[in-house]
This record gives sequence, structure tokens and C-alpha cells, in this order.
Amino acid sequence: MTNRPEGAELMINYDPVFHLRIAFASMRDYAGIGLPEYLFEVEYHLCHPTGTFGYFGSDLCFDPKSFAQFSQELRAMQQGVSPEAGLKNVGEMMVLQLSGNPSAS
Repeated sequence: MTNRPEGAELMINYDPVFHLRIAFASMRDYAGIGLPEYLFEVEYHLCHPTGTFGYFGSDLCFDPKSFAQFSQELRAMQQGVSPEAGLKNVGEMMVLQLSGNPSAS
């Protein structure tokens, strides 16, 4: 395992309504037998009219390509050309789906 590099995290903060933090935790290397696994900590809080929802998970495995895809989808949402962006961990045990209205200004 390797130590977490400083700053290796993704944060989205629309305080107090929504907060998401995904931080690199470690890498498992299988000495050339298979591809390494990249493990992350995930924490988020969501407030809505009836209460709040929070989640924390450690050692969630994400494919590094999924972050590049998520970044492209977020950029498309920002430009108004796509209504949603999604980030899924390996096995899709955790799926973050952001949706919006591309026609709204």
C-alpha cells in the first residue's frame, strides 16, 4: 500500500445543501499479477426539506478513468449540453448521479 498523496481529493460543496468529498486512501498493488486497485474515502451530506442524509465509506474502489469521465460530464452540464453527470465505483455499489435542467439559466 502507498500513502495518500497530499491534495488527491475531489470536493464539491454547495453548503449547506450538499457537500461531497472523495479522497484517495491507498493503492493495492498485486505485484504484476493484476491491475492495482485504487481505494478512496467517500463522504457526503445532503439536506432536504424533511431532514438530512449523510454517508461515509472507506476503501471504495474507483477506476481512475471514471473520474475523467465524471469531469467531462460535469463540464458538459456546466455548458448546458448535458442534463446529468455520474460517478460510479467499481461494481456500482456507490453511484453518484447529478441531474439538472440544461435549458434553465
